[in-house]
Parts: sequence; C-alpha cells; structure tokens
Amino acid sequence: MLRAGRGYNRCRVNDALAPPLEAPSSPSALPSAAVVGRRADAVALASLALIATLLFADVLIGINNFYMRDLTRYYYPTKQILREIVYGGEFPYWNRYFSAGQPIAANPEHEVFYPLTWLILLPSYDLGYRLLILVHIYIALFGMYALLRSMELRPFPAWFGAMSFGLGGLYLSDVNLLPILFCAAWIPWTCMYVRRFLLRPNLRDYALAALFLGLQFLVGEPTTIMQTGMLIGMYALYRGWYAKPRASKSLTRVVWIALLSATALGVGAAQVLPAIDHVRDSARSRPFDFDLVSAWSMPWSKFAELIYPNILGHISIKRVMWYWGGGLYPGMGSPFLFSIYVGLAVVALTVGGAFVRPRGGRLVFLICFVSAILALGGHTPVLRWLYRAGIATTIRYPEKFAMIGVFALIVFAAQMLGRMLAGDETIRDGALGFTVATTAVAGVIAAIAFTPLYSRTFMRIWGITAG
Repeated sequence: MLRAGRGYNRCRVNDALAPPLEAPSSPSALPSAAVVGRRADAVALASLALIATLLFADVLIGINNFYMRDLTRYYYPTKQILREIVYGGEFPYWNRYFSAGQPIAANPEHEVFYPLTWLILLPSYDLGYRLLILVHIYIALFGMYALLRSMELRPFPAWFGAMSFGLGGLYLSDVNLLPILFCAAWIPWTCMYVRRFLLRPNLRDYALAALFLGLQFLVGEPTTIMQTGMLIGMYALYRGWYAKPRASKSLTRVVWIALLSATALGVGAAQVLPAIDHVRDSARSRPFDFDLVSAWSMPWSKFAELIYPNILGHISIKRVMWYWGGGLYPGMGSPFLFSIYVGLAVVALTVGGAFVRPRGGRLVFLICFVSAILALGGHTPVLRWLYRAGIATTIRYPEKFAMIGVFALIVFAAQMLGRMLAGDETIRDGALGFTVATTAVAGVIAAIAFTPLYSRTFMRIWGITAG
C-alpha cells in the first residue's frame, strides 16, 4: 500500500519482527546482489572493529588499563589469583587467599568455566586481562550487527544499531561490571538464533541458540540471564499471538523456549550446578533486607539521560567525579550504570517510528515498560510487592534491568532508520522534529547558564549548598 505523496511502500520494508521477505528469483540478479551484500558486510564489520580498536588503542598496546570501581578492587586481583592457582598445577576449587578460604570454581563471579576467561593464562597477565575485557566489546558489536542483518536490514542501519549497542553508554558502563559485560555480549547472538528458530524451526538454529544462551549460563550473571529470558520469552509469545490458531501456536513457542532453555542449562551446567550448591552456604541463602534490594534503584530523572548524556553529572573529569545527581542514589552517591545514553538518534528515530505504528511496536513498548518498572525498583510499589511475595528477596540493584529496554529501543531505532532510508518521510519528519525540539531546549538552558538564575536553580534542584 503506497502512502499518497510520501513515496514509501510498506510492502517493501520489513518491520523489526516480521519474517524476511522472499528473495528475488532472477538468477542473474542473485550473484551480484550477494557479492555486493558480502562486500558491504565486510566493510561494515571492518569499520566496527577499526573504530573499537582506535577507541581502546591505548589499552590494547598497554599504555593504560581499566581501573574504575570493582575492576581494581576485585576483578583484577581475583583473576590473578585464579591464574596463579592454575599455573601452580591445581584445579581452582578453592581460593585460599580470601578470609579463611572461599570456593572459587563454584562462585560464578570468577567465571572459571567460561572459555574466554582463560585468556588470563597468556604469558602476560596484564595483556590477557585487557583482552578478556575488550574481546567482549567486539563480540557485542558483531553480534548486534548480525542480529539486525538477520532481520533483513541493510548494512548501514545494522551498523548504526551495532554502534549504538556495543559502543553506547549502556554497554560500556558494564566494563567495570565484568560478569554483566561478559553475559550481555551474547544477548544479540542468542536473540538472533532464537528468532531464526522460531520463524523456521531447524536443528542448526536450535543448537546455536542453546549454545549462546549456554555461554551466558557459564558466565552465571543471574540478572542478565533473566533479562535474556524475558526478551526471548516475550518474543515467543508475540509470535504466537499473531499466529493462527493463536492458543496452540503460543503454547508451542513457549514449549520451544522452555526446551531451548533446558538445553542451554545443560551447556552451562558445569557452572550452574556448583553455583546452586554454593548459594546454600552463602549470604544469598537468606533474604536480603529491602533496603539492600532496592539500593541503586534507577531514579525517574535518569530517563532524561537517554537524550542529554550528562544531565545528572559526569562520572569522571580528569579522574575526579562531578556527579551532582548523586543524591538520587541514597547511600551510594553515584549510579550503578554510569550512563544509559546510546545516542540522540536512537531516541529520535524511536519517536519518529511511533508516528507510523509499525508491526512489532507494541512488543517494543511492552519490553520497555517492563524494563522501566523493574529498573525503577523502590521508586514504584512493584518491587515491594515482589519482595513481599518472596520473588525479589535476593536480587540487588534494580537499575540493571534498564538493559533490555535500551536494547529493544536500539533494535527498533535501527529498523526505523532502515524504513526512513527507504523513503518513509513520516519517520524522518518525526525524528527531525524531535531533534530540533531537544536542541532548542538545550540551547535555552545554555543561554540561561550565563545568568545568575542558573546557578541558584541548579543548586536548589540538586540540593547543593553554598561553600
């Protein structure tokens, strides 16, 4: 159906979640199109790798290293302890260096059974440690690109989505939270093969989906695994809802997700089973106080960070924290996720896409809604209800759950970019209007900053006292 005067054909462009269109059947067109596509993919992947390498070149060559928060306090020394135990000829059952000794293999925090952890056994520990972190940024970039290309997106929109995810504020915030960083890198890969399998069930896609989800189980970061489960579970229900007959198709897809999850659990059993036994002897065997569960709840004002990256402050300026929004995190003074900013274009394209109401938009809205409610934590009554029901008694720091909402926004925005480049002027006009409006607001605030009113208002809003 052609939109009058708009030059956009809905039938020519896939939405975020629809099955791929039939490929052209012309024998002469197929080889050339395939060659062009492979070249474009090669250029896109090479540019993603090059940009990431340039951004972290100082770390790669050893001039600098990652040091923020838990990296120096915990991960760097514990990974070195693991290395020394293995180099000493022992299996890393036990960490004799902490307190009176602690399990190490059974504790998922050490990722003993995760294959990439063994990069720390390279002759240079510092190099192996840096590579262990950096390799996951490449995995996240390539995975998101592959996911979006599997949705029939052209190379540039897929490249845009990969950049927004792998080098966006949300994922890079996880660099100081290694289990989350490692686990989240595999989310695009898991989603890609789960989606492919649900659209056309086959053994290859089933095995790969289980493998990539199983790698997350080997990392053993529970909240990220939960969020991956929410993504694939909601997508399965979405596919079933729009299938005929609705009830049986929905049930079938849920059963497939359950079987796939069980297979993935088998892949990660080496870590999951000892961890379950370890939990019984740890503090997590008892319910946490609600104050601890609700700590690091995402404040409402952090949503503005999707548009203005430093509206709540700066994590570091010349290694000094200038975070005036610290009062929004009682007892913490800084956010759990340093930033959820993934680019103004992501939000602008999402707003533009809202005007065309594409198929799949409701699913994106549902994912974002669930993500927001969980991330807000103690700022809504939902977390307390879950706590009283015994569901959320051992899960801390709700802000973690912002991940799946931002992930869904990136996928949706990349799809809308593809539609806009295909000629949808409604999306273009909506995105442009939003960008102009946000720029105007920023301009007004910048102008007011040169007046005495700004400093007084700023101090009053953030509770800063003179002197």
